[in-house]
Amino acid sequence: MTISVSEYFAKRKKAERKKEPRYIAVINRNSCTSCNSCASVCPVDCIYEVPGVLPSESYHQIDTTRCIGCQLCYRVPSESTDFFTLTVCPWNAIDMLYNPAQKKDVIVLEPYYRGEKQEDMPWDEIEEFGYVLYLNEEIRVRPTDELRQRVIDYFTQPVWATNGETPFRICHPEPEDHGNYRLYRVTPEGLQLLTRVYEHYPKVFMD
Repeated sequence: MTISVSEYFAKRKKAERKKEPRYIAVINRNSCTSCNSCASVCPVDCIYEVPGVLPSESYHQIDTTRCIGCQLCYRVPSESTDFFTLTVCPWNAIDMLYNPAQKKDVIVLEPYYRGEKQEDMPWDEIEEFGYVLYLNEEIRVRPTDELRQRVIDYFTQPVWATNGETPFRICHPEPEDHGNYRLYRVTPEGLQLLTRVYEHYPKVFMD
């Protein structure tokens, strides 16, 4: 069932799940047509619709902080094999990724961080948010979610750069305040860096 972004964050005020999933799903807004195929099968209702001025401009997004990685929005388990994947989305707009919290591999954004490194930096969430920002150039964060608010704060500080560049922000520091969530948008410099980092990021399933 489709639920609007404003209603979603009004009703689901916590980013909670019992444990970290092995996978997480992310929707590419530029490929999504808001057909509702994914939202209709999500068992935890973590998919919402962002209405556009025109119906053709609407798109769906996945709240990755609540996604359980069940794959039901991505493929039909009973009709998919190791050699064939029957996808749910008719536009192939969903990426299944290894959850950075479970992958425990190289943190792809770390080499570009120029700020003061702390022992407890939430690199798993930083990597997750980075991919969402790469695909959609925006991300929504609950103001009451202290961990994710801390994560997005790293993106809004001028502490990112490639070799020889002046440090810049990945996200604009002033978000759009929508009450139950804040909308952060990517800067042009930030998008260039995220594209460089995530263009060949490994996906779990490829068809």
